[in-house]
Amino acid sequence: MNLDNPTPSAARDLSRSVRFGPDVVVHVLHTGTVRVSPRQSATERGRARTAPVWTRPFPILAFAVQTPDGVTLIDTGPSAQMHDAHADDGEFEGRLTLKWDISYEVRPGDSLASRLSAAGIVPSALRRVILTHLHGDHCGALHDVPGVPVLVARGEYEAAVAGAFGASARHWPADFRPQLVDYSYAALGSFGRTHSLDRGRLTLIPTDGHSAGHLSVVLRTAEGIVLFGGDVAFSQRYLIDQQIVGLCRSVPRARRSMADVLTLARALPTIFLPAHDAEGPRRLSERETVPG
Repeated sequence: MNLDNPTPSAARDLSRSVRFGPDVVVHVLHTGTVRVSPRQSATERGRARTAPVWTRPFPILAFAVQTPDGVTLIDTGPSAQMHDAHADDGEFEGRLTLKWDISYEVRPGDSLASRLSAAGIVPSALRRVILTHLHGDHCGALHDVPGVPVLVARGEYEAAVAGAFGASARHWPADFRPQLVDYSYAALGSFGRTHSLDRGRLTLIPTDGHSAGHLSVVLRTAEGIVLFGGDVAFSQRYLIDQQIVGLCRSVPRARRSMADVLTLARALPTIFLPAHDAEGPRRLSERETVPG
């Protein structure tokens, strides 16, 4: 597996706001960077520890979607306490020892609170938070949005409570009681079951594999769809090549989810925005869709 980051440097600020028509804005929130090691792969567990071989930094992106129905936050990014977590001995995310597996950089200006403020968004005004999954770099800053309703796929939450590899309740506020998503709405392309929000403007689709109940979020616009992919693939190139980086609960299911996303993206004009692709914000600004 080639773990080298195929995208430009994630060190520069990738935050931006892109408008779709008069009433929809997508805010990209650059909340830090992450490097991973082959040791972070679930397939590598149980082998003797060796010196880590790191990727270059991947960005950690969260997204705020502003529509006439309000502002929905998709993932939160990591907490400031996760900065340089690999330097600590012991466990940080469940059974992962980050000294060997993951290295985060969360600079002061990268905090979710700072990024929301720069985008002109008051956390208390958020309508909801949708978590693609419960790994720390996607939910670690939940403490920055207290009192906001949080949606998580039922399978994701139940697996995390049971101790799923890569998830940890230490990232959750003490009163964390998410709304659990079950899929019961009409099909969308290759996805037979979905969960619709805001009269279909937002649609949640099951894209498990990376984690037990990973979900992705589809925003419908007049120009096509924007698909917020979380960790269904680390980049658009990895999606097209069916390449898996880092932790993966089920490789067959992850590749099936990638294939379903590609089928949808080739049926409808789709801007693909995963959480760790430094090219994603540019594609959003330029309205660049997944090639057919």
